[in-house]
Amino acid sequence: MKAQSLAIFLRYTAISALALVLDYGVYWMLASSGRLGVGLAAAVGYSCGLVLAYVLMSARLFRGGWLAGRKPAEVALFAVSGLIGVVLSYAITEAYVGLIADNLHAAKIAATLVSFVVVYAFRRYVVFRPAAEAAQ
Repeated sequence: MKAQSLAIFLRYTAISALALVLDYGVYWMLASSGRLGVGLAAAVGYSCGLVLAYVLMSARLFRGGWLAGRKPAEVALFAVSGLIGVVLSYAITEAYVGLIADNLHAAKIAATLVSFVVVYAFRRYVVFRPAAEAAQ
C-alpha cells in the first residue's frame, strides 16, 4: 500500500471510529431498550453515524476529488454508500442474532467489520475518487 493510500486509510479509519461511537450509542440505546428490533436499531444508528462521517470526510479527508464543485452528486453517491452500509448493517445484525447468537454486541461488531470494508472501497474508489484517477 502506498504511503499516501495508507495515510488516507488511517484518517478514514479515525473518522469512521468517531462515527461508530455515535452509531453504536444510538444502536445500543434503541436495541437494548426494546424500542426497535436489532436490525432497525442498527440501521438508525448507522444513519446517524453516516451524517457525521460525511461532514468530516468531505471537509477533512477527501477534498478535490472528481466530484469537486458538484456537491449534489457527491452527496448522492455518499448517500448510496450509506445505503449499502445500512443494508449490510441491518442484514448482518438480523442474521447474526437469528442464526448465531442473541448477542447485540457481537452482532454489531460483525456488521461493522463487513460494512467498513465494503463501504470504504465504495467511498474511496467511487465517491471520493481522485480527479486524476477519474480522468484516466
